[in-house]
Amino acid sequence: MTTLEFHAIRNTCGLSTNDLGQILGVNPRTVRSWEQGRMPIREKIAAEMRALADEHAILVDQFEAADPPIILEFPKDYYRSLGRPREWYVTALGAALSRWDGLRAEWVGEPESHALDSRLRQSG
Repeated sequence: MTTLEFHAIRNTCGLSTNDLGQILGVNPRTVRSWEQGRMPIREKIAAEMRALADEHAILVDQFEAADPPIILEFPKDYYRSLGRPREWYVTALGAALSRWDGLRAEWVGEPESHALDSRLRQSG
């Protein structure tokens, strides 16, 4: 995997270097070193990045298939309980919105109040 491919997947998934470091179990400085070409990207890490890209693409498909409006929780800390940062979901939603003109989305504040929350937990 090239540094550009690595960087593109991280950005497409809406992950900061800190978020990706946490997911991969490495220091965020290591993520930056991979992106800047100071350290080679091992095949194990490349495979994990491809798996993250696939997981994100599945979420995009789930958003496309959901009945509008898509409900996303506003508090950032809520998403940590799902194992991914809020930006992970927002970028997936953005991809789904760009594909389907009829899709609508809204922010809300109470996580337990919407069915999408339970669907996301079941699929994660």
